[in-house]
Amino acid sequence: AYGIVIGSVAVATSLQGLLELALTSPPAFMIYYPAIIFATVVAGGRGGLTAVALSTLVATLLWPAEARAGASLPVAVGLFILTGGLTVALAKPLRVAIRRGATVQERFRIAQQGAKDSFVIFDPVREDGAIVDFVWVYANPAADRMAPAGVETLVGRRVLEIFPDETGGAMVDRLRKALGQDEADDLEVCRMIDGKEHWVRSSAVRAGDGVAVIFRDITEQRATNQALRQGEARVRAFIESLPQLMWVSDQHGAWTFSSPQWRAFTGGAARLDAAQFEAALLNLVVNAADATPAGGEIRIEAARVTLAEGQVRDAARGDYVRISVTDTGAGMAPDVLDHVFEPFFTTKETGKGTGLGLAQVYGFIRQCGGAVEVRSAPGKGSTISLYLPAAD
Repeated sequence: AYGIVIGSVAVATSLQGLLELALTSPPAFMIYYPAIIFATVVAGGRGGLTAVALSTLVATLLWPAEARAGASLPVAVGLFILTGGLTVALAKPLRVAIRRGATVQERFRIAQQGAKDSFVIFDPVREDGAIVDFVWVYANPAADRMAPAGVETLVGRRVLEIFPDETGGAMVDRLRKALGQDEADDLEVCRMIDGKEHWVRSSAVRAGDGVAVIFRDITEQRATNQALRQGEARVRAFIESLPQLMWVSDQHGAWTFSSPQWRAFTGGAARLDAAQFEAALLNLVVNAADATPAGGEIRIEAARVTLAEGQVRDAARGDYVRISVTDTGAGMAPDVLDHVFEPFFTTKETGKGTGLGLAQVYGFIRQCGGAVEVRSAPGKGSTISLYLPAAD
C-alpha cells in the first residue's frame, strides 16, 4: 500500500515538473492534493498522512513557494500541512464508502452466481419519448440459462430482438406497466421459448429508471401439481362412490348420519372427525397409487373385527372397524417397515414426498384409540390397516 502512496506522490511531482516548463511559477503544493486523496482512499488515513509528509518534503526541496506566493516558506508549508490533514480527514469516509460498496457488490455477485432464481434488470428503449422496447442491462447466470438457444448472454440485447413474437410483445407490455407503478407485481405467465411452452412465476418492480425482475420456471412444478390434483380428484371420486364410506358429522365430530352399510360395519354411531379420517384414508390411497405400477390394483376394504390381546400392536382386545388399503406395488423390506411411521422418513424421490403422511395417519388413529398395522414384503405389495374402536 505504501508503494502506491510513493507512486502517487511521484506522479504528482512529475506533473508539477511539466507545469514548471509550461507556466511561470505555478503553485508548488496544489498538484499534490489529488495524490493525497488517492493515497487515503487506497491506503487509509496513515497512507494519506504519509502522502502529506512526502509531498511537503518534495515541494519544499524542489519548488520553494516563498518567491511565488509572497509568503514565507514556513507559512506556506504550514498551510499545506493543515489543509493536507483536512483532506485526509475528508477522504477517509470516501474510502469507507468505496470499500463498503465494493463488498456489497462482491456479495451480490456471489449470491447471483449461485442463485436458482433468475434475476434481470431492464432499461427502457425510447423513440420520440415513447417506450418501444426494453434492453437487458443485467442478467444473472440463471437468467442466461433460460435464454433461447444460441443466445449466450442477455445483457445488451433487446427484448423484441430475442423474442420477436407474441412473447416479446407481452413482455414489453408487462415491463412498461411495471415501470409506471410503485408496487411490485406477482404473476404466473406463459412464455414460448424455443417453441416450447414455459410457465414462469415472476415479480417485477420499478428500479430507478428501469425495471428489476426476479423469476423462476415452474413448468415442471405446475405439471406435477396438476397431476396430483387430478389424481386426488379421481381418488376422492372413487372413495365418495363407496356407499359404506358416507357419513355426516357435526362441528364436534359426532356423526349425525351414516349409511346403512357403514352402520352394519360399525354397529352404530361413532365419534370421529370425518375430515381427518377422510384425509388419512386419502393419504393411504395416494401412497398406494404412487407405489403401484401401471396395470396394478388398489383395493379398499372395510370389516368389523374382534381382536384378541396382543393380536395387533397397540390395540387392546375388543371390537374394531378395520379399514384396509392394499396395493400390488413393489412392497417394502423389513428395514423400511421399521421406520414407516417416523416423521420425515420417505421412500419417494427427492421433492416428491415430505415423510409426514404416514406419521400423521398414525398420530390421528392413535388419538382415536385405534391402531395401525402394516403388512408388506418386497415384490408382494403392501396392506395398511386402520383399526378404529367400534361404537357400542
